Amino acid sequence: MPSLARIQGTISLYGTLEAPEDADQQVDPSSTTDPLAVKTKRLSLDMVLCVINGSGSVLKRKPAFIEEIKSRLMFSILRNCVSPVPKIFTLALQVFVAVATNPDLKMHISTQIGVFVEEVFKRILDSGNSSFQHKHRVLQVFYKLCTDATTSLDLFKEYDCSVTEGNVFEGSIATLAKIAQGGIQKSGAGDLQPEQEAKLRMLALESLVTLTGSMVELSNRQAAEQSSGGREKSTEESSDGKGNDPTTASCSAGESDSGGGSPRNSTITANGSARSSAIVAKARKSELEAGVRKFNVKPKRGVEYFVARGFCENDPTDVARLLKRTRGLDKTAFGDYLGEDEPFNLQVMYSLVDSHDFHGMDLVSALREFLEDFRLPGESQKIDRMMEKFAEHYCKQNPDIYANADCAYILSFSLIMLNTDLHSSQVKNKMSLDDFKRNNRGINDGADVPSAHLEFLYNEIKNKPFSLDEDEDLKLKLASQQRSAMQPSRRFELFIKETESIVEKSREMLSRKPEDMGGVQDPQEYLGPMFEVMWGSILGTLSQLMNSEEESVEVVEWCVEGLKHSVKLCARFEMDTERECFVAMLAKYTGLMRSPFEAPASAKNIMCIKALLSLANSETDGGDVVLGHSWKHVLLMASQIDRLALLASRAKSDYVYFANPSGASEPQRHARPSMMGVMFATHSSSSSTAPHLATQWVGTGVSVMMKQPEEPSEAEINASKEVVEGHPEIVPATDAIFQRSTKLSNGEIIVFVEELCNLSSAELAVVDNPRVFCLQKLVEVADVNMSNRIRLVWSRIWRVLSAHFAQVAQSKNQQLSMYAIDSLRQLALKFLQKDELSNYHFQ
Repeated sequence: MPSLARIQGTISLYGTLEAPEDADQQVDPSSTTDPLAVKTKRLSLDMVLCVINGSGSVLKRKPAFIEEIKSRLMFSILRNCVSPVPKIFTLALQVFVAVATNPDLKMHISTQIGVFVEEVFKRILDSGNSSFQHKHRVLQVFYKLCTDATTSLDLFKEYDCSVTEGNVFEGSIATLAKIAQGGIQKSGAGDLQPEQEAKLRMLALESLVTLTGSMVELSNRQAAEQSSGGREKSTEESSDGKGNDPTTASCSAGESDSGGGSPRNSTITANGSARSSAIVAKARKSELEAGVRKFNVKPKRGVEYFVARGFCENDPTDVARLLKRTRGLDKTAFGDYLGEDEPFNLQVMYSLVDSHDFHGMDLVSALREFLEDFRLPGESQKIDRMMEKFAEHYCKQNPDIYANADCAYILSFSLIMLNTDLHSSQVKNKMSLDDFKRNNRGINDGADVPSAHLEFLYNEIKNKPFSLDEDEDLKLKLASQQRSAMQPSRRFELFIKETESIVEKSREMLSRKPEDMGGVQDPQEYLGPMFEVMWGSILGTLSQLMNSEEESVEVVEWCVEGLKHSVKLCARFEMDTERECFVAMLAKYTGLMRSPFEAPASAKNIMCIKALLSLANSETDGGDVVLGHSWKHVLLMASQIDRLALLASRAKSDYVYFANPSGASEPQRHARPSMMGVMFATHSSSSSTAPHLATQWVGTGVSVMMKQPEEPSEAEINASKEVVEGHPEIVPATDAIFQRSTKLSNGEIIVFVEELCNLSSAELAVVDNPRVFCLQKLVEVADVNMSNRIRLVWSRIWRVLSAHFAQVAQSKNQQLSMYAIDSLRQLALKFLQKDELSNYHFQ
């Protein structure tokens, strides 16, 4: 028996949705200050909001309620969320969020959500006439949607992976990125105050970072569920006597012997076939977009590309069908292609005309629908061919309106000329109604078309010209940029015009949208391709904000969090190049690569240091991060932290013990280059007999000339103390990276050791300032991994280690050579302590 509350919820919903058009009534701009009208609408929207929030699972079980929401409530929200009254559009947007984030409802309206995002919210954000309050409320909606990655996944699947739809998700990310970077003022919103712009930028940034975080959470949750399911399946197979082959089992155990590695590896392997379908869908969409670009340059080649790639057959009807539904085609190029006097082009144009249903439509409406797909070409002969076919098809479907197709043809041509005459700024003397009637006498098989009908056609064109949507949008945008548009009253008028266009187009799209597919069943299938289309916008936004010295600490915190999430997503989906970009940016803004290190570390520097350490220790704890060759940035940072610790304690640097004797005669004359200068140098002027200056590439491509004084200054010592002693957790976290290397996967430990050897070579290559930090850590890593790795993995580690130690042992620097030999001796003692079976010769 349903509870009383649920019964009341059902009654309330029906009462609210089926009430007189209270919530579905558009506010007249002239009555926006009418307190009664505003109060009535607020009450209606409040009732709807209460029903949605308090209905529980009633909506999920009642198809009638779902249908009411899709057919009536979404249209009501559409009208009210573009209202110029703040109290109204705020409530309408709250209702939208309540529906779009309700787990029981959003699966039924994913396509409608896409229409709102693309045609309503983005246009409000891009508009130079919408108010700050409107933009701010819309960004709050985006933020709410970004808190749940499944909503974005549904948009990505329904739109960005469909060849018949636009890239709604990708476009939304680009819009948020533009606003976060300060592009809101460039859109023409010149009345924004600096503090208002800062709020919008902050909210856009929070939305982007929150989305990446929710994607990480969803990916981890899916990986955990799949891992749990895999273990249960393995247990069942074992109990049934269907376990793995012993040889295979031992190999698998060997691969996971280290205690972990990233769950990403198993996720991608187990889910590769599923994810590939999303990749194929997105790749297919990219092929279509490439064809669109070809068509816009040269239509004939574009059509040939579409046929060759299998988007359509080499058949006029199929080509016409594809061109009509494909987004992004240049309307002028489309019109020129249809107007060409070639047999195939003519057949395509005929097929396009025949695809329209003009039954019961007046001539202006039919002509308006026909001209929505393309821009009329400039040549009269091309227009003539189009109007001839249009008139023939129109009269075939409406035989009782005109005597023959000749009449419809002449009237169509006359209407196009009238449209140009009435709405062109270059025509001074406009055609009057009498002129129009006079020009069309005796065209209806010798008789006159009824005067009332001609008057109707004339007024239709006078009140609403033939125009493409993009042309109208451009007119409004240009109008908003004029000086007169700076007046609030003028902006209000322009915004009302924009909202009329928004509502009209959105209603049309909501009406013709197909049934929803029910959402994404396997999120892992789409998360990777989804991040591939957004990572560039994320990187560009975070890079610009991090590079600015004027951003607040809060902005930097969000940026660092976004970088961490992005690294995790790149690692999860094996996006190595992208991961390198994000890790390199974090490393760049640690500020540790400057030398001498005299300026105090900023809050940004400390946050980036801790973020890199967190990512590194997440992996060495068997977390969800795989750094791969990006370990070089983490290890370089660890080396610099060790250098700061030595400076802070006023301990002697390594060069005191290991400096090349050949340069010892004049220790104070030459500046010694930083080790980073050797590691990242494209060219260097350093030698044992000349001053050491190294051209260095730091982070993502900043070239600097670095040198270090022989003795650290007090400023450098104090700055080092501020980092090491002011943040005591940094040094232990750095040491933990090497101690916990046992938890790296078998493949990852090889890369880790390779990068550590590369950095060690760079440290030792600086003649007057060698460092043995990495050499020491190699011994430490070898020691802790020796007993925790299977022989197959350890032998691969040792091949890398032994080659490096052999190279250092042959160094011309005797102190370094002896140090390497002593390190080998220590490792040899460790090797000999291990038991080894007969016929093995490693020891």
